[in-house]
Amino acid sequence: GTNWNILSSGTTSFLMSVYFNDTNTGYAVGTDGKIIKTSDGGANWILLNSGTSNWLGSVYFTDFNTGFATGYNGTILKTIDAGANWTILTSGTNSELQSVYFTDFNTGYVVGSTGTILKTTNAGLNWSLSTYGTFYNYFRSVFFTDANIGYAVGNNGVIIRTFDAGVSW
Repeated sequence: GTNWNILSSGTTSFLMSVYFNDTNTGYAVGTDGKIIKTSDGGANWILLNSGTSNWLGSVYFTDFNTGFATGYNGTILKTIDAGANWTILTSGTNSELQSVYFTDFNTGYVVGSTGTILKTTNAGLNWSLSTYGTFYNYFRSVFFTDANIGYAVGNNGVIIRTFDAGVSW
């Protein structure tokens, strides 16, 4: 981390999240529904068609082909062909969805504004909605250390933890 190189993304949109499947293949998401992809370690980036103009705040892949992006107005996108096509999924919320994380191919979590916590156990086909705390909780990131233990962090120093795969926090 001593030396950093500036790369050309090909967009002036704010980029909010980045995820790499391997050394060469990576994705970044941002405002205006931007999704960009590199296949050469970041030297070149191509713009993908996300199918939305909502800002996107997070991107995560469960394998080389299957990925998810989340964002404003309850947006959850899924690709099963390495980003060539993205499908808009039904999230059941209008919250700003800030972060997505999967513990395996089927089980994933999304967190966002108004204390929103979403969970899927069928690779995004359905999402169960719960909230934590008050309307003013705003979760920014979610991460799991294994299938059961996870953390979400947010505004005002909030940190919550689950020991039971999101059943309780």
